[in-house]
Amino acid sequence: MLISDRIAQIWRSIRHNPFFCIAFIVLIILLLWIFGCEPTTTSPLDPAARLTRSQLKIEFETYMQRVELANADLTRKEQLRDLLINQAFIIAEAGTVNPIALLTSAFSILGIGSVLDNRRKDRVIERKTEALKNIST
Repeated sequence: MLISDRIAQIWRSIRHNPFFCIAFIVLIILLLWIFGCEPTTTSPLDPAARLTRSQLKIEFETYMQRVELANADLTRKEQLRDLLINQAFIIAEAGTVNPIALLTSAFSILGIGSVLDNRRKDRVIERKTEALKNIST
């Protein structure tokens, strides 16, 4: 049987059963859509992104881990603050506060900050100088 004869036979069948053929095509498209396309939703963290259920679950778990880390960080900082406040109360109750030692400590802290800031500025100046040298060569 020739190909043209086969095509003519298929065409006659389609003309004889047009609604069955349309239903068959719709069924194929529906099955492709059902099994080929996973449902997606908008990401709660990034409205531009579309996520499947598994991706949403991963995003949720990642977010919860970040929340737990942030909570642990806040707890640690609160404990440090409470420790410093308790130490200040102990020193105040004992009456052994030395104002000169407090001033020395405060100026030492400011001095360390100043030195670190100067080092950072020196690095910025060095990078700019290197960049200018690279441009000129």
